[in-house]
Amino acid sequence: MLRFVKELYLTEFTLSFRAGGSSWTPRINAGKGVAFIAIIEWVISLTITAWIEICLGTRFFFIGIDRWAIGIAFLVVCFANHYVLVMRGYGIRFEREFDTLDKSRKLLLRASCRVMELATVAFLICSVYVTGSFWTSTGSGLIGHGLRPNRSCGAWTACWNCCPERRSRPMRGSSALARCPTARRS
Repeated sequence: MLRFVKELYLTEFTLSFRAGGSSWTPRINAGKGVAFIAIIEWVISLTITAWIEICLGTRFFFIGIDRWAIGIAFLVVCFANHYVLVMRGYGIRFEREFDTLDKSRKLLLRASCRVMELATVAFLICSVYVTGSFWTSTGSGLIGHGLRPNRSCGAWTACWNCCPERRSRPMRGSSALARCPTARRS
């Protein structure tokens, strides 16, 4: 399993390295591969962070963090990938050996990469839909109205108390108009 994950990582680098690669230098192609891997890792980590924030019911990640710090953190991720894939040569070596793999193995790796990319995009869209504009500086959006754990029963329910116009809509269960225990007080 770990070998497959490693090959998937290297295949993702290879596919992004080769995308439009005939018109670029090998150095630029390596940069494209590293940047694409870093973007995928960054999106996955941000969406996981968003779901952790939703589950905990608090906002802790982007509060007070400057955009420069976020950019620097992204560059650190890029450098870590560049070190492994280019400087240590693992990605470059795998890119050269990729054509020698069995046809079925290449097909499996390519398909798995595309599935991973689609799953990452779907995970991001789902996270953005649930959290709304949770990552913006205003903090407004669906997080105030979204799914929250009910402290009394532990079930995930919609927090209707945050919007007075939504109080008239019944919630599931017997607590149709009950005050939401997880509502933010301001």
